[in-house]
Amino acid sequence: MIWSPVKAEGEVRFGMVDGMLTQEEIDALLSGAAFTPTSAPKPAATSPTVSVVKNSEVSASALTNNELKMLGDRLNQGFGAASVSAETLIGRKVKFVPISLNTSNDSDIKGSMPTEPAQFAFNVSGDASGRGVLIMSVSDAAVFADLLMGGTGQPSTTMDELNQSASKEAVSNILNSLFTSLGSSSSKNISAGNAELELKSDIPLAGTGPRIETQYSFEIEGVRQGTVLLVLENRLARGFTTGAAPTVVSVKEAPQKRQDSVDVKQVQFPVLTPAVTETQAKNIEILMDVPMQMTVELGRAQMMIRDILELGTGSIIELDKLAGEPVDLLVNSRLIARGEVVVIDENFGVRVTDIISPMERIKSLQG
Repeated sequence: MIWSPVKAEGEVRFGMVDGMLTQEEIDALLSGAAFTPTSAPKPAATSPTVSVVKNSEVSASALTNNELKMLGDRLNQGFGAASVSAETLIGRKVKFVPISLNTSNDSDIKGSMPTEPAQFAFNVSGDASGRGVLIMSVSDAAVFADLLMGGTGQPSTTMDELNQSASKEAVSNILNSLFTSLGSSSSKNISAGNAELELKSDIPLAGTGPRIETQYSFEIEGVRQGTVLLVLENRLARGFTTGAAPTVVSVKEAPQKRQDSVDVKQVQFPVLTPAVTETQAKNIEILMDVPMQMTVELGRAQMMIRDILELGTGSIIELDKLAGEPVDLLVNSRLIARGEVVVIDENFGVRVTDIISPMERIKSLQG
C-alpha cells in the first residue's frame, strides 16, 4: 500500500522537542525570517488517499482504498450470482472464491496470466461503461465447453470451433449475471456485451495503464478446480463504487407479555418467481424480429458409401424412427420440440406435442 500525502506549496513546518519550540525557531518566528528545520517534520495526522498497487506505478485515476473495498464487496456478490448462472447452465455446482483485488499495470497482469490463456474480451455499456477481459486457461475453458455440451468435463489444451463457441456462450452467461448484479448493487442500468474469445498470450484488451485486476478460484463440483482473472478499465470499475452501500438496521424487540399458552401456526410463504429485469426485456425485444430457420426432421440413417452409391429410383432407406413416432422440430439445427405430422388443406404441418427442456437443448449442442 502506498500513501501519498500532499504538502501545501509554501507551507512552513517547524520541528518540536518534547512539545516545545527551540530557541532558534522562536527567533525565526519573531524576526519573520524563513526557517528550514534540520530534520524532516512528521506529516500531520490526516486521512491520506490509499491505493492498493502491486508496484511503484501510481496513477491519479487509481481507485482509493475505500473504493476498492466497496468494489470487492460488490464483486463477491456478483460472482455469487454468476455461480448460480453457471450451475444452471452446466448442471454442476460451481463455487467462486475471491483471492486478490489489485490496481495493476501491464507487466503485473501478464505475470498473473496462465501460460496458455483463453481471453474473453467484452464491453459494458450504459450508466457505467468500459472494456474488460476474463481470462482462464485453455484447459479450464475446454472443461466449461464440454460440460455445456453435455459431456463429463474433459480438459483439453486445444479447442475446435464448436468448443470455442460453447465456451463463449458459457462465459457470456457468467458475465451477464456478474454485471447484472454489479449494476443492481450500484443502482446503475448497464448491459454487458457477448464475450469474444482470443487464444493468445498478449496483453489483455482492457485498456492501457493501471487497471483493476481481481482473481477468483473456482470449483466445479467433482470435476475441476481452477482460477479466473478479471481485468477491468479503471473508469468501468469506478462506476460500481458509487450508490448506497448495504446498511444494517437494528430493531429493538418490544417487551412481550408472558402467556401461559401460545398458539403456534405454520407460516405460509408465497411462491416467488424471478422477475425479468428492464435490461433483459430490452435484449429480448431486439431479438423478436430475427428470422430463424425451422426444420422438421422425419428421421436419420447411417449408410456405408457403397450403399449410397448403389441408391437408385425405387430404393428404400430405413430410418431410425418407428412409424407414428413424433418428428423433431429444429431451429437453426438445434432441437427445440417434437410433434406429429398433420395435413392442412394440401400442405403438411406439424402439431407440437412436446417442448424440449433447457437441459435437453444444451445436450443437443453435441449433435
